[in-house]
Amino acid sequence: MRDVLQDIVANHAGWLELRAHERRALSVLVRKGVVESAAFRTVSGVGARVLVDGTWGFSSAASFERADVARAAHDAVAAARASSAGRSRRVARLQDCALAVGDFRTGDAADLAARSTEEKTALAVGAEARIRASSAAIRSASARYSEIVDRKWIVSTDGADAHIEDTKAEFAVGAVAGEGDEMTTAFRGVGVTGGLRDLFAAATADEMADHVARI
Repeated sequence: MRDVLQDIVANHAGWLELRAHERRALSVLVRKGVVESAAFRTVSGVGARVLVDGTWGFSSAASFERADVARAAHDAVAAARASSAGRSRRVARLQDCALAVGDFRTGDAADLAARSTEEKTALAVGAEARIRASSAAIRSASARYSEIVDRKWIVSTDGADAHIEDTKAEFAVGAVAGEGDEMTTAFRGVGVTGGLRDLFAAATADEMADHVARI
């Protein structure tokens, strides 16, 4: 992806910024012994921003294909030119500054990638079953695992050339207990910027389930 953006920017006359974003998300919800939902979703796209005749132009593409990204840059220029005639105020120039260059990572995408979807689903299934099995007074239980991995690339004609990777994971368990007409609920959740090792650093999935069951 980075090579595609660099090539298009290098061959563009004028100011251009390209921002590509890919998000991969997994979500698993288990309730009352049933996997209610399990979804893996990937969304991606590229935004092109230009400055032409003192006027901003923007377009986007829902694809990482070179032709589609180049078309977005072309359409952004056309949009700027179309709106330029009606502008009474124009951007004279952009301020000079040192823009980010390099790879920037938060979290641990490799750790998440090394664990299978089945393993992550089993965490939720096991925790939910553990809560229900702990007491006859527990009428229902739930467990949810989710993760998001964002990858972004920002390249511009004035020097930006950055790749950003951001990884987040969440795990939560809940229970409803009752005796006669009296009901109570318990919940515990944790979220981190990191992988599974970070997510369960303070308490394992089983320990979180036991905590909710005791409440």
